[in-house]
Amino acid sequence: TGYLAMPGWRKHEFTRPADELSCPSAATCYLTAGHPASRTAAPASFSILEVSHDGGASWSALGLPAGISFSTALQCPVSATSCTAAGYDAGQAALLRTKDGGRTWLARRIPRAAYADQLACASDLDCVAILGAPAGPHETFGAFVTRNGGRSWMAGPASPSGQAPDYLACRATTCMLFDQSVAARGSGWTAWFSTDGGLRWRQGTRPGSVRPVASNQLPAPGSMSCASGVHCSAVMTTSSSAAAGDGVVIGTSDGGVRWSAELLPRQYRRRAEPIVISCPTARQCWTAGFYLTSRSSGAPFMLATRDGGVSWRRVVLPESANPAGVLPTIGLISCPAASRCVAIPFTDPSARQVPVYSLQGPSRS
Repeated sequence: TGYLAMPGWRKHEFTRPADELSCPSAATCYLTAGHPASRTAAPASFSILEVSHDGGASWSALGLPAGISFSTALQCPVSATSCTAAGYDAGQAALLRTKDGGRTWLARRIPRAAYADQLACASDLDCVAILGAPAGPHETFGAFVTRNGGRSWMAGPASPSGQAPDYLACRATTCMLFDQSVAARGSGWTAWFSTDGGLRWRQGTRPGSVRPVASNQLPAPGSMSCASGVHCSAVMTTSSSAAAGDGVVIGTSDGGVRWSAELLPRQYRRRAEPIVISCPTARQCWTAGFYLTSRSSGAPFMLATRDGGVSWRRVVLPESANPAGVLPTIGLISCPAASRCVAIPFTDPSARQVPVYSLQGPSRS
């Protein structure tokens, strides 16, 4: 459980608040971004699409149609230029599709949805979305499925009473979905899996001693990753309180029928909070989040495994200052290949100097 030496990790810089990241190929990455604003401003509108063609080293902005903004990462299951995202068209929830790498877009409104919080696509036309709508002073979330690129939507698996869908990932025709209790101290959650892109769902067997790391009723993009149609991993915790729990990575090797849990190395359990995970292969994953350095401060944190989660090692990222608007937590990660990975900290609307960490070469332990 020593440090993992990975030649090729570099630090670059981005100049806007970042929201969602996806790298469909070793060279191509998409980042949804907004215009910098004050810390007290209203939530940013992520109406800028930044594209990298060199694995995250440099970025260029693409112009978007007026009124279009993103709320999820781009999904590009077929090619690096044919992508789908959820977002907004003139303030209404919409499914956004491009066939040319983001240069032009088609928007289809999503009926009866006010929010589009997560999206996972098994193909260009088959997608699962976690959609929300106001319910009095609160919001309610549900899982919905389209098989025709957003022309029509069907309800996904019905979460048990008092639970809301949260984790979501698809690969090939396999999709995974977790829900969790929305009660303040609830511990219930359900693992669902589909082998036909979300048309039919079944419950999987899951560990009883772990629970989702996301807050109640708050979807957690990037908390689950599928390396193939049968191999998926997700970050969890052993407690409803992140400060008291141990970080856990759970995995399935049979397409979601059964899940098993592996604790992180002992020296990281109470001080590290894994938030996101990306697995380019069944044996290689990166998980990242927040590391508590003292009672009142922390730092970005990343672990890597090359044996399917049997052992984990700390990744030493290039040192970086903590500029205004950048939080000490890796909240975005996308690793399209065993030696290619991009990671970015969480930001607030005031961020103007955002470190971007990229791995662009072979790695050796």
